[in-house]
Amino acid sequence: MSRIRNKHRSRLNSITMTAAAVTLAMLAGCGIQDKSDEVIVQAASSLEQSVIPAADKWGQRSKEAGLFREISAYHQMGKATRLSVDHTVGNIKISAYDGEEIRVHAVVWFGKSTQQESRQRILDQAEVSVIDKGELLRIVTHPKDEPDSSLWKWAEKKYGFSDFMIDYEIEVPEVLESYDIRHEVGNIELHDLKGSYSIHSEIGQVKLNNVRISGRSSVATSTGSVDVSIAELSGQGQLNVQTEIGNIHAALGDAVECTLVIKNDVGKITGAAEGTSQINGGGGEILLQTQVGSIMVE
Repeated sequence: MSRIRNKHRSRLNSITMTAAAVTLAMLAGCGIQDKSDEVIVQAASSLEQSVIPAADKWGQRSKEAGLFREISAYHQMGKATRLSVDHTVGNIKISAYDGEEIRVHAVVWFGKSTQQESRQRILDQAEVSVIDKGELLRIVTHPKDEPDSSLWKWAEKKYGFSDFMIDYEIEVPEVLESYDIRHEVGNIELHDLKGSYSIHSEIGQVKLNNVRISGRSSVATSTGSVDVSIAELSGQGQLNVQTEIGNIHAALGDAVECTLVIKNDVGKITGAAEGTSQINGGGGEILLQTQVGSIMVE
């Protein structure tokens, strides 16, 4: 699987290298002694804003010009309280709804290219399933009758290529309490959920909207901003948000009680002071940390 992931990453190499060249050119315009935080953040922001929109445009061109197939799966929750998604390329959106089953809608996209017949065969074989492991549910897109094999791995082995992307829209009932998402390229959105979160993204933006946190949680990106809106943080809840290159925007609900910790290597901080502060008397810890990027709290 790592070899397949690397092949997908290589498609973005030219995008990243071009953006990096722009960044270096901006930095080269100043002497070493003149490289202020503002200049570095501006350059890094240029890198992020070049890589992510370019990746989005690449995906959009694939959708507009290529082949696609829509597939769905529905599964009763049973004893499950945890959800896991390990994804390579595409967007993920997870939302809460008032129901008793998990609903998964997936779209598999191929860009316009040669070998259309082989690509159509791959689409015809695509299925999405909810794998029930008792307390854990896993979302997988796979070839028919092979739920233990990813569609990417199968296509690469059978046809020698796996240059497609998969978008997920997932609706979940309130009984879910834990979310584990691992993602290579694409955006992640979580809406109106509650519980604990473990999210890692290589390239892409992460948005947590109106979430309630009741356990130890983390969000990390290599290249991409994080936007989090917290409606509630339980006394035992913790949130650790870290970006290597990317801004962090955190909106705290009026009733949120927390110990806010802000760490910033290079970038501007607004709405709160760097270091540790108590919000509404203190409570669970929220850590916001960037290597290069701005932090805004409201």
